[in-house]
Amino acid sequence: MAQHHFTQWLELWFETIDSLFVGKHATRAKEASKRMAMGQLANVCKSREQL
Repeated sequence: MAQHHFTQWLELWFETIDSLFVGKHATRAKEASKRMAMGQLANVCKSREQL
């Protein structure tokens, strides 16, 4: 997995959120997904360093 995979996931997620929700709940879902993607990418990178 690489950064572009996380970027693609976020793009798909944002499209889905935007098609179903508006307002503060949509914004919160997007912000949470950004944090999740960054954390998962960091874990992938960290795991690779240990190999």
